[in-house]
Amino acid sequence: MTDAWGTFPARMGDHQAFISFNQSFAELAESDPRTSLLSVRVTLAHPTPEGLPSGDEFAELTKIEDLLDAAVTAKNGVQVGRVTVDGNQDFLFYVPFDEETASGIVDSLAEQTTYALQYAYQDDPDKETYWRTLYPTDDDWQLMRDMRVLDALRQKGDVSDMSRRVMHWAYFPEPSDAHQFADWAESKGYLVESVAPTEDGKSAVRFAHEGTMVLADITHHTLEINREVRSLGGEYDGWETSVEQAG
Repeated sequence: MTDAWGTFPARMGDHQAFISFNQSFAELAESDPRTSLLSVRVTLAHPTPEGLPSGDEFAELTKIEDLLDAAVTAKNGVQVGRVTVDGNQDFLFYVPFDEETASGIVDSLAEQTTYALQYAYQDDPDKETYWRTLYPTDDDWQLMRDMRVLDALRQKGDVSDMSRRVMHWAYFPEPSDAHQFADWAESKGYLVESVAPTEDGKSAVRFAHEGTMVLADITHHTLEINREVRSLGGEYDGWETSVEQAG
């Protein structure tokens, strides 16, 4: 199995964090026999004021992660996540071996870097750390979808702070739910362009707003839209917009 990974920003207490998670692990987490969690912490040497890595640290952090992953994988462990927050970067693994073996891996790695390393080892048979700390919430999934669209726009030369029309689509099993959502959307200032049946028997709501492609601006809309659509049993199908270039 080739691991698929995702990354999203989050808040942890008062701190900005970035969480990366092994999405593929979700398919086997319930039955996976590796029930011990190994977390290795690297204290950043030069964190930004937000507690995140500065540019010149990325190469060394990547080297540490690669060495650690290789050592753990060689003993049949699996990396499931990475959390960067408050001046630290934590690498998380589920492993089939005991704490003495885990300690030996970390001690060996410490000899290959100038960074201070700490580790924690605990039983986690239900994979609670994976599901509760690493795995995205519905809002996080929406945030990642938005980030992918924004990245595609940037690659086409989009100027993110230019305002433009943004089109949204939502689909509902029942027409009454679609009309209820349309009423909600209008009450929030969206322009509802249509509520119409689809070929597969659903009801589609097409609506729009004017805004920029700054992440905080678009997610201000999409997170609330997604929550409302889901509360009515529907599916938010995302958004699209024009590419706006300088000049």
